[in-house]
Amino acid sequence: MSDNQIENNIISELNRQVNYFIKSNKYQDDIKNTKFSSIRTINKTEIWSEWSHNILQDMNNNIDVLKSFRKNNYFITDVPGDMRGLKKIFYNFFSIMPSKLKKYHPKICMLEDFFDFLKSKNLLSLLARNPSSKIGNPELYIKENMIFTHRWIRHIWLLNLYNKFLNNKNVQVIMDIGSNFGALAYLLKKNNPKLKFILVDFPEALSTAHYFIKKEFSKANIASFDDLKDLEKIDESIIKKNDFILLPCFWIEKLEKNTVDLTINIASFNEMNRFWFSKYTNSEVYQSSKFIFLMNRFSRPAIEENEKPIDILDLKLNNFKKIHFDISELYKWDYTHRSYLLGLPVFFKKNVHPPVYEFIGERKYD
Repeated sequence: MSDNQIENNIISELNRQVNYFIKSNKYQDDIKNTKFSSIRTINKTEIWSEWSHNILQDMNNNIDVLKSFRKNNYFITDVPGDMRGLKKIFYNFFSIMPSKLKKYHPKICMLEDFFDFLKSKNLLSLLARNPSSKIGNPELYIKENMIFTHRWIRHIWLLNLYNKFLNNKNVQVIMDIGSNFGALAYLLKKNNPKLKFILVDFPEALSTAHYFIKKEFSKANIASFDDLKDLEKIDESIIKKNDFILLPCFWIEKLEKNTVDLTINIASFNEMNRFWFSKYTNSEVYQSSKFIFLMNRFSRPAIEENEKPIDILDLKLNNFKKIHFDISELYKWDYTHRSYLLGLPVFFKKNVHPPVYEFIGERKYD
């Protein structure tokens, strides 16, 4: 199947998927309770149907939106990210400077610091064996003949934690809530081919996961919207038939209990509103997951006005026997405090990053 066929098929399925959920009365409450930040509206928010309409319009008009989804930071932000004109010249100039001087550029400083973190943990060999994929046409950083992005370093660290604490726990099925394009699942599958995955996210993010995984694992069995729409429940037999199940978040309740060994959530539980947090954490599949693997802030401001922030206490981690718990050393600095001139970062200050925790636990049973 040619590249364009793969992309066109995925975009066509995404159109069918979005129309299905928007037109179905069953999902209207979910849609109304799903808001995204937006620069297109006066109140700076859009509900999912509005947000999705704009994305679909762009993808239908330009297939490269999907093909270069990591380059243009369309669905998820990463560093270095797409830069053009003066920004690219400015970045390239600093990238060839000596080590101390290049760190005056905030993006390069972030990438160098993350690389140094892996080096301090003796994990450069893990990065060398698992260089950043080039699918999605990302802007890549090169150091010591290794290629990576800011987020890719995080995935390497998470892979290391999995290897250290979960590799011997007989995990067979992993559910990743807020999986985006599936980078962590890709790394885990590459290093553990027998693992099965259920990636849960909004349809647009899953379209990038479909493209990414199809390109990386051409022979993998992938179940997506068209394969799942007529199923009342997704049980063990369906999961066993597939390497990856791409599950729209609206269908979290289709998953039967006791079908998932490990649930992963990385940096999204306290970036969602309480409606979705409750929908996920109260689901049968989450409640019956044997293990949990989290990396989130201890607390952050609520997404919705008049809502209480979602913090670590909401996760009820006392229901799990601790395997690993720590304040993440990866997120030490915040690089976002910058001053600009003509769109160029002429000054920035490293501030202490709000604390992020890592938790891996095994569910307690009465």
